[in-house]
Amino acid sequence: MSAGYPRAGDYVVVWQVEDYGMWIDYDPAFCRMLEDASDKGTKAFEFRPRGNITYTYNLQEMYQQNERTSTRRPMRRVLWWNHEVDQFAARKRAVDVHNENHSDPRAGRRPSGSPARVRSRSQSQARGAYGGPARAGAASSSRGSGG
Repeated sequence: MSAGYPRAGDYVVVWQVEDYGMWIDYDPAFCRMLEDASDKGTKAFEFRPRGNITYTYNLQEMYQQNERTSTRRPMRRVLWWNHEVDQFAARKRAVDVHNENHSDPRAGRRPSGSPARVRSRSQSQARGAYGGPARAGAASSSRGSGG
């Protein structure tokens, strides 16, 4: 995992965008592009990862904006410490395998520069009512049944 992502000392740098309440990693090549722009002091730049859609990446206010729809999404820069990298890579491989096994064969591959999902929708839906983890046995318990 860490081979493609930029490094900052003992850390791996991963840039993420928030989409529907989930933080999604940009792919390694795009993380390097964002990191290089940040290192040079670039405040904002435009990029077309999908042909005719232009996005503005504002590194000062940390958002990504679709120029056609004016939709803004928050971005963040995450540092993973070396011991976390192996855990992250294993989790990412598992999600990639899941996505490959459940993808639409008619759909094309994800273009370079577009976000790669860190966790599947089913994992995000396994949360409790207030965003915390679901309680064990909460789904199987029933109210009012007793003896």
